[in-house]
Amino acid sequence: MLYTKNFGITLSLGFLVVLVSPPAQGETIQEFLQAFHENPAAVMERLPGLVDENGVAHPRGNIDYDKVEAMLPARSALRAKIMSQAANKLQSAIPDPTKDNVENLVDPGTPIERNLIALQEQKFMNNTAPIKPWADSYWPTYLGQTAFRYAGGSPQSKDWKSNYAYFLSNPPHGMAVNFLSPAEKYDYVLGDTAFTLTRFAWRVGERSMIKDVVPTWMGICHGWSAAATMGAPFIEKPVSVFATNGLPVVFYPQDIKALQTMLWANGDPESKFIGTRCETPRPPRNGNGRIINTDCFDTNPATWHLAVTNQLGRNRRSFVIDGTFDFEVWNFPLQNVRYRYFNPATYEEMSNPKAAIIPLSKYRADKFKEFRTPGAESVVGIYMDVTYVIEIEPGINRVYDAPTKTVRYIYDLELDAGGNIVGGEWYSNAHPDFLWTFPPGAQAMAHNESPLLIENWTNEGPVPSHWTSFAQKASTRGIPLHSFIKKLVDAAGPVHQP
Repeated sequence: MLYTKNFGITLSLGFLVVLVSPPAQGETIQEFLQAFHENPAAVMERLPGLVDENGVAHPRGNIDYDKVEAMLPARSALRAKIMSQAANKLQSAIPDPTKDNVENLVDPGTPIERNLIALQEQKFMNNTAPIKPWADSYWPTYLGQTAFRYAGGSPQSKDWKSNYAYFLSNPPHGMAVNFLSPAEKYDYVLGDTAFTLTRFAWRVGERSMIKDVVPTWMGICHGWSAAATMGAPFIEKPVSVFATNGLPVVFYPQDIKALQTMLWANGDPESKFIGTRCETPRPPRNGNGRIINTDCFDTNPATWHLAVTNQLGRNRRSFVIDGTFDFEVWNFPLQNVRYRYFNPATYEEMSNPKAAIIPLSKYRADKFKEFRTPGAESVVGIYMDVTYVIEIEPGINRVYDAPTKTVRYIYDLELDAGGNIVGGEWYSNAHPDFLWTFPPGAQAMAHNESPLLIENWTNEGPVPSHWTSFAQKASTRGIPLHSFIKKLVDAAGPVHQP
């Protein structure tokens, strides 16, 4: 990582600013910028610095374009799914003030603040989600997603075919009910003897093969990230439910999280999305290493910065980020951002943006001169530490555990004559690819289940038999009933807020 400063407090622009703490040892921002200006093409290919929640740095190399190429079909499919649900789509990598692209993500009702000094005065340099997003497994596709019997000793071969063969030779009908997978428990309790949701989860692997293999990084991390950022309840204790046949079944907290994850992964609430679509695994670059394919430039630093400061800072709402385009499991719920400024010409870091801003006309060493936004008159450097919650291994007794990682992004922001953010440039080609969330109050659910939401069934009696047909129909699309999950949550009692 790039920090050397200690945690402390400084006075800037008339208010207190908390300096970010050093994530780990590594080069300073000055050393990074020195290396960047000496060999920008090489530095642009570096992966951003990464540390875990204990402050331990994870060695990072350069972007592995073989991995990028291998994951491109799955990445494109997921991006297309989220984009298809979006009411608005960002069409250009360069922010267009006439279209207000950042509004494609930020909650409506509050005008977007674009002025750099105004954002500074509102103290958005260190922002944390009011409620820490909970973590879940990404439910790997090669293990059968939520059909994985984490509590019942399923084999964990890296080969999807072997895991599926085990399932076929050990069907749920012959297993102890409480050790079935989350999807199997759901099907059993809802009276679905065809185990429709379970078989949907297995079929995803069949459809996801790349050269006859299901990559181990594929899963439904976008489901748990969405559920966690949208405030889906986190349950701390098991819930016993009577199946349609009258027999009790215990749902562990992990089971309930898994169903919420699958619901948000496959449900279709309208999303809010920022990001462009890149179908080129090795997009062309100029001599300084800057990607020149507009579609592959992805989220502009200005859009990113405005999204973070306005959505997480002003609206106090988290969202989902695609960490960098080289991460194999890339969708994570945002927890915290902390940033400081640097002077692009002197490399000096500071908390006062006024001292870090320089006129573009005097920035003679500008490596991005040909790409600057029309109307931009000055530029300021930003280095931001972004902390997000990462996935966990599923377990019966794993009640609350939300490990994090922190990645550093370095970029600059272009300002117009009034100090408004109008554009910017990344100092690494590995940066946030797309950002997304849902409108406040959105809820994933099956299209056919509205009549069930008003029924007064509780877990004191069996699940009503007529729910079976609703469940089967929704399960053909991989969607567990929100109505049923809500009953589990209600039966669990007060919800823990981490």
